[in-house]
Amino acid sequence: MPLIVMCGIPLSGKSYLTQKINNYFIEKDLKPIIITDEIKLNEYKRNNLYMNSNIEKQMRSWLKSQVERYLNSDNLVIMDAKNYIKGFRYELYCSSKERYLLLTLNLKIIINTY
Repeated sequence: MPLIVMCGIPLSGKSYLTQKINNYFIEKDLKPIIITDEIKLNEYKRNNLYMNSNIEKQMRSWLKSQVERYLNSDNLVIMDAKNYIKGFRYELYCSSKERYLLLTLNLKIIINTY
């Protein structure tokens, strides 16, 4: 199954949309695996994590290893993290492409506030 990478600024609705996608695939009798950065954010404290580039690099490495652990033909993996570095997203793309598991989705979300 493919890899879905959520990316965006904090509080932009990534986790909410991830849950919606998760529910959709559960209704289709698939069980997605969600990889999130919340574990490491709580471990290092959010502000400390992004102020120290070495710790941030370790977090990206951990996220990539988690994705690669579950990325195979039987799993649908959803990565819910900031993923703001283009090179990191490209590494994930290459990992999924190596395993012939590529799904490209271009979503445009319009939020109306009244």
